Amino acid sequence: MEVILLCKSRTTERFFNLPDLQRLLPPELDQLLAEPRPDVVVYVDAASFPRKNFPALIARLVASRRLHWAVIDRSRSIVDPASLFHAGAVDYIPGDAPDGLVNEERLRILARFSTRQEPSGMHPH
Repeated sequence: MEVILLCKSRTTERFFNLPDLQRLLPPELDQLLAEPRPDVVVYVDAASFPRKNFPALIARLVASRRLHWAVIDRSRSIVDPASLFHAGAVDYIPGDAPDGLVNEERLRILARFSTRQEPSGMHPH
């Protein structure tokens, strides 16, 4: 599974211990949403987006349906992290997480978890 980190600050990279971490800036999210790939997980740094726009950002991630996404909450501003999983997130990293937490083993677990998730099942038709 490929990892893309969407953030403004390089300090967020400390959570990752991966040989091929790709870092993009927040405006590049539009392209990721337009062409989601099933073998990618996008870690979104909440601190890199205006707090007032965060609910709209989550709504855009949910609407994508094919994009695997996760949230890094360095400032612990998300009151209910479990709500992210209900919305379809595959991972959540709090600001006090240890350096290098996201490694190859964690990605294997995420890959298994993401194949079991069925976002379209969350909304009955």
